Amino acid sequence: MILTYQEICTRCVARYEGYVARFFGDGMLAYFGYPRAHEDETQRAIHAGLEILDGLASLNSDEGKEGENLAARIGIATGPVVVGDIIGDGASQESAVIGETPNIAARLQACAEPNQVIVSAATKNLAAGEFDYRDMGEQSLKGVDRPVTAWLVVGELDHGSRFDAARGQQIAPLVGRDEEQDMLVRRWQRALSGSGQVVMVSGEAGIGKSRLTHGLRDQIRDQRHIELNYQCSPFHVSSALYPVINQLERAAGHAPDDAPETKLDKLEQLLGQSTDEIEFPSRLLAELLSLPGKRRYGEVDVSPIQQKDQTLQVLVRQLEGLGESQPVLVVFEDLHWADPTTLELLDLIVEQIPRIPVMLLATHRPDFRPAWTGEAQVSSISLSKLDPGNCSALVEGVAGGLSLPPEVLDEIISPRRDLLRKPSCTGTGLQGLPVRARRPKRLTTIWGLPWMDSNSYLRPTRIDICGSIFWVKESRRLLPLAVTPARK
Repeated sequence: MILTYQEICTRCVARYEGYVARFFGDGMLAYFGYPRAHEDETQRAIHAGLEILDGLASLNSDEGKEGENLAARIGIATGPVVVGDIIGDGASQESAVIGETPNIAARLQACAEPNQVIVSAATKNLAAGEFDYRDMGEQSLKGVDRPVTAWLVVGELDHGSRFDAARGQQIAPLVGRDEEQDMLVRRWQRALSGSGQVVMVSGEAGIGKSRLTHGLRDQIRDQRHIELNYQCSPFHVSSALYPVINQLERAAGHAPDDAPETKLDKLEQLLGQSTDEIEFPSRLLAELLSLPGKRRYGEVDVSPIQQKDQTLQVLVRQLEGLGESQPVLVVFEDLHWADPTTLELLDLIVEQIPRIPVMLLATHRPDFRPAWTGEAQVSSISLSKLDPGNCSALVEGVAGGLSLPPEVLDEIISPRRDLLRKPSCTGTGLQGLPVRARRPKRLTTIWGLPWMDSNSYLRPTRIDICGSIFWVKESRRLLPLAVTPARK
């Protein structure tokens, strides 16, 4: 039983590229962000925790399982820690982690009920838009000299876009991108005339690709059109057509408690907006969405390769059918994380786009090289860093009218400290403008700038680890879990 539990925990942590520091008895400690750092460590930690609970639930539901059911308690905390030298021998070797963050995670785990994920306020703030939470109030934790607000993770939210999830209602002003914005509008006008367009927007993480896309959506909001939003995910690069499946479920209005037959009815209603032929595409898309459609539509009696090809053709025809009724804006976010089958679908769409009133707008990072670059209907925009003047305007806009002294503004945007590059930490400062400085405590205390609370605070010149902690324990009936994501 213990080995099975450890295998589930290890697999889920590894899936989100966390690091299992150690197992001790019926507990587990893991880091996210050390020794490998990502921009979304907190989200990865919470996803891993929820997936561990799902894994244990699946194990408990196995008909051949013997013994009592397993459960888990999970605690996650985020904060600065220091990673020291390797201690221990053999299998017990681990890096020494110093700081209160591991202790907070362990204590939060003790506050959790079976099959709950409890996170600290810092963790919740960093992933506020991606998950649903319930306030558990202030907790007095042993070894912590202040009350800690605990939050229960109820489940994942689906915003359709990482940008919308991270920003919520707070959108940074769009500055310094007038030429790029004008180009998008011109390409949209061409699409309206029936000559479909593809625009690829590339740039480093956090430089403003999604904000530019949001700006176009704002400009055409009052125009008659259909908008399709697809979000690629770093956690599903091997899941065929993941962004398409996600979009279809949102467009059809599938709810978690819908019966399978209800979901099939909603799928047919969705397809009815683009075609008069319902049965054949419904049969294929029901298979794609893992819905039991055999009783209603019959078997899909073709080879897997033929089924894939037919499904891609159905998706292309659905887009063409929508375009016959009104113009369509198709937005693909973070194409560098797209799975191979999604890219194959995009190959077909780009080939057909010149003949339909559709604009495909895709964002990606510089290391992604789309196969269709150079086609007549394809344009590219490469976003560069903002100049100091535009950076000042952006900072003042995000500060919400707060007047910043020149020395504080200089600490944020000074090119001498390479402030326009993304720091290797969880989250992005200034809602799209990653920032650094040498005196974060002074700035936080005196000015209380709004982005300081996001834990993507301005970095000192030397900082060790900022992270979260993830804990797990196990008994015959209970597996308390505490896990620690950290970042270098």
